[in-house]
Amino acid sequence: MPHQWRISKEAEAEAVFVASCRREGALHQAYLPIVAASTRASTLHYCCNDKEFLWGPDTPSTADIAHDHNHCLAPQVLLIDASCEWRNYASDITRVTPVGNGGKFTKEAREIYETVLKMQMACIEAAKPSVHWDTLHLKSHEILVQELLKLGILQGEFKTVLESGVSAAFYPHGLGHSLGMDVHDVPSASKPSENKTIPAESSKNLEFYRYLRLRLPLEKHMVVTIEPGCYFSPYQLAPVRNSPYINAEVLGRYESVGGVRIEDVVSITENGCDVLTTVRKDVEWLEAVASGSL
Repeated sequence: MPHQWRISKEAEAEAVFVASCRREGALHQAYLPIVAASTRASTLHYCCNDKEFLWGPDTPSTADIAHDHNHCLAPQVLLIDASCEWRNYASDITRVTPVGNGGKFTKEAREIYETVLKMQMACIEAAKPSVHWDTLHLKSHEILVQELLKLGILQGEFKTVLESGVSAAFYPHGLGHSLGMDVHDVPSASKPSENKTIPAESSKNLEFYRYLRLRLPLEKHMVVTIEPGCYFSPYQLAPVRNSPYINAEVLGRYESVGGVRIEDVVSITENGCDVLTTVRKDVEWLEAVASGSL
């Protein structure tokens, strides 16, 4: 981190974010910030924000990193899902940055990050009026399965693995939700109790759609979040660890990543969508910020 922002705890990262919002005139957060380092990034609605970052094995966590240059953070990710309100409207953004390792992602963390980024970019590209949200959500699962097969975490034939539903253990939430004067706005309209719009394809694997907050075709002027993720939660993975579609040995190499989620706010236009979130998310920029070179 740049020297003036050097931090060693989740609470300090939250404080820097909230202070930055206040300094720019945003007095309130849209929701309680989620600031999760290391494997705690696998908890979707982590709200403790009270743990120190993971330290290297030979360095006591009581050292003062502002003055002790031998004090090393172990390689890990820091997931920040936090946004402010502006003129009574909510925002909702998530970014993941490397911590330790000279501000660079580990090989495994970078591969998972790039997987999630690919999921998100494909869904943003496909988002336009008349496309059903279920269809976009399924697309994100398809890409996740493709990429986890490439990494060797999943094994088998693509169609069979996808239809098994095992990817839901790595991605146990919906692609996003409507956004407005509330951060989940408005549940009754976004997911009506009687819904004749749901595609027949969605009935093939109900587990994929269990946690969707939006189940409608997109329309012009809708404002939604697009926030796919990939997580290594021991609780979510426990029921599927013995699945024939999971390579346990390879999975073990990635579990320390914890989790990655990338979230932007988009506005549906006549022929596509506009991304309203301006903060960058490419690996090169994130590593430049985390290493202090920017």
